[in-house]
Amino acid sequence: MDAVPAATPEQVRQSRGGARGVEPGSGRSGNLAGLSADQHALVRELRAMKAKLHPLMLRRAAELAGVRFDEHGEPILVPLEEAVKDVDPRVMAVATQEVLNRIEGRPAGARPWRG
Repeated sequence: MDAVPAATPEQVRQSRGGARGVEPGSGRSGNLAGLSADQHALVRELRAMKAKLHPLMLRRAAELAGVRFDEHGEPILVPLEEAVKDVDPRVMAVATQEVLNRIEGRPAGARPWRG
């Protein structure tokens, strides 16, 4: 069996699409996402907003699930009998599931809840 010659760094770079990664050409777009500059700006803005709101919304969902927070921000589980006086049990069930999904991740194959 003949030995295969090793590829030079330039040959490796060319096989991967050029020095900068995927180069436009031969039917490939340089804008693989297909978004305009304005759309990219909007996506960045939405991601920044999500990063700011996520902890607040998780805390709100936890409160609806029957969790209260002390002055140091530590969670305290409210007894169920007391919690259902303040929150509809159906809301509590959905909020509890959402908090669990955020902490543990949604189970594989789980379908989104539909009302």
